[in-house]
This record gives sequence, C-alpha cells and structure tokens, in this order.
Amino acid sequence: METTQLAALCLVENVRFNDWQKFLAPARLPAAIPAAPAEIVEAVDALGILREIAPGEKPALGEDAELKLRALRNPVSRSKAMALFGMNLPGERAPGIVPSLGQLLHRKPGDNCPTCQARAKGAAPPNDL
Repeated sequence: METTQLAALCLVENVRFNDWQKFLAPARLPAAIPAAPAEIVEAVDALGILREIAPGEKPALGEDAELKLRALRNPVSRSKAMALFGMNLPGERAPGIVPSLGQLLHRKPGDNCPTCQARAKGAAPPNDL
C-alpha cells in the first residue's frame, strides 16, 4: 500500500525521499530506524512502477542521492536498484537483457550454461604461483 501511495505522490507532487519520510513520520514508531529497509524497498518498487506508467517523467525520487545510496547498500533492494539506476557489475550483462534459455538450462554438453561454465572452470589447471 505504501508503494502505491508513494507512486501516486510522485505523479501528483513529485516528492523526494525525505518528503515521503516526513509524510510517514506520524505513523512510524518513535524507536524505529530512519529509512528502514522496508521503506527503501517500497521506494525502489515505486520507481519501477513510475518507470512503467510514466516512462518520460523524471521523478525527483529517482534523483535522490540518499535513496540511491541506501537502496544500493540494502541487500534486499540492491539488484532492483542496480537495474533502475542502470548499473551492472563488471563482466555482467547489461541490465534488462534477458539471457537465452541455452544460457540458463543445461541441454547438451558444451552449452554456455552455468553447469558447463562450472565444469570448464573446474577442469582448468590451478593457477599455482
């Protein structure tokens, strides 16, 4: 529910992450940690929704450096945040590119699947110094 509220607020008022936290503050417990992981995941999900329903818009929420940092540091939201912010690890495929079935499933020897890659890596001679 909070995710849809945030998406609606971004469309109507173009809120930032700090503004949304202030909006949630009355309902939050006093001892709660600011920007709890659930709030970060909700913000990242809301950005994903906004990207789908309003692709031409640049919501202020997506430009918030604090949210980007917290979303990337949160292990629960890290993969979604990396895809949203156009980031990928070295040697990783570009975000949004779906691997082919042959790259995921082992159908025959010599496939470029995880099983064949692990076998090839295990068959390679060790790198002794």
